[in-house]
Amino acid sequence: MPRTVCIYGDPDAAKSTQFYFIAKWLMEKYQLKSRYISFDGKYENLKLGSPSLIDAGIVDVQDFSKSKTALSDVRKLSEGYWPRKDKKTGERLLKATDQFMTNWGDARIGAYFIDHLSALSDLWLVHISDQNAEFGDSRAVGFKPAWRYEEEGYSYSGLQDGHYGMIQKELMRVVKQGFNTLPVKYVFYAAHVEKGTENYRRKRAKRNDPNAPAEINVTTMYGPKVAGQALTSFLPGWFADCFHLTNETVRLKGAETDSIIKVAYYETHEHSETTVPYKCRVDLLPEQIPMLREKFPGGFIPLGFTKGLDKFYNWVAEQNERPKEMTSAE
Repeated sequence: MPRTVCIYGDPDAAKSTQFYFIAKWLMEKYQLKSRYISFDGKYENLKLGSPSLIDAGIVDVQDFSKSKTALSDVRKLSEGYWPRKDKKTGERLLKATDQFMTNWGDARIGAYFIDHLSALSDLWLVHISDQNAEFGDSRAVGFKPAWRYEEEGYSYSGLQDGHYGMIQKELMRVVKQGFNTLPVKYVFYAAHVEKGTENYRRKRAKRNDPNAPAEINVTTMYGPKVAGQALTSFLPGWFADCFHLTNETVRLKGAETDSIIKVAYYETHEHSETTVPYKCRVDLLPEQIPMLREKFPGGFIPLGFTKGLDKFYNWVAEQNERPKEMTSAE
C-alpha cells in the first residue's frame, strides 16, 4: 500500500512545485519514475529545464483537463490502466483492457501525482451537466431534470443536488478504493482550500433530563476543497499525511529581520484572523513526533527554491531505514 498524501492551499502556495521536488527525489534516491495526472492543464514546471523532467523520462504527464469521458477515464486511471499512443494515428487511447494495464514489474513507478482534486471535482460537475444526467423517476411528482438552455447554438445546463452526491461518492471510490491501493510508494494529491463544517448531533442525553433532545454540534474548519462542503472535514482522514501550504513570517537563522517564506504545516493550526483551524496530520510512530518537532519546529516544514516536502519524506525514509535499538527485555 502506498503512503498517501494530500497538500492543500491557495493557488499560489507552490503545491505543484512540491510534485517537482518529490519526483526528482524519487529518481535520485530510488531510481523510480513518477506519473502525473493533470486535471487543470497546468504543469509548466515539469516542462522546463534542459532536459525537463518530462524529456528525461522521470515524469510521465497525462493531461485529462479536456477529457470527454471524464468519469470513466479517472476510474480506469485509479485502477492502474495507463494511456498509450495509437501507432497509426498517434492518438492517446485509454481502455480497460489488458493492453493498457500497467506492467508493475517493469514500469518502476514510484509515485502518482493527482493535480488536483478541486479541478477534478469541477471537471466532473461540468461533464455531468453537459450530459443532462437525471436523477430519480421522471414520472414522480415534483421531479425536475437537470436545467438546460440553448442560445445561438450554445448550450447551457445546470445541476441538481444529487449530482454533488454522485461526485462525492465517485471521489471516495477512486481515491480510497483506487489510487490509494496502487502498488507504488506514494500517491500525492493537491487541492485548493475550502471552509467546511462538521455537523452532527451529540448522542449523549443530558444527565438531569434523559428525554431531552440531543444537542447539535457544529465545528467549522478549513480543509481540502472538492465538490460541495460535505467532505471537507473528512478528507484529511483519507490520507496518511495532510499538509496545509501557506506563507509564514519567520526569523531565519542568522538573519536580523523577519522574512516571509512558504511553509507546509503538518500540525493543525488556526487562521490568524478568524481562528478557524486548518486540519493537518502526519502518520508517524509516537516516538517520532518529538523528533519531527525538533527537526522542523513550529509545526511546519520550510519550503525553499531547491528543496520542499522531499526534505520531510527523506527524513521519514531515514527514520524507517534506521535499525531500532533492542532493549534488554526484547
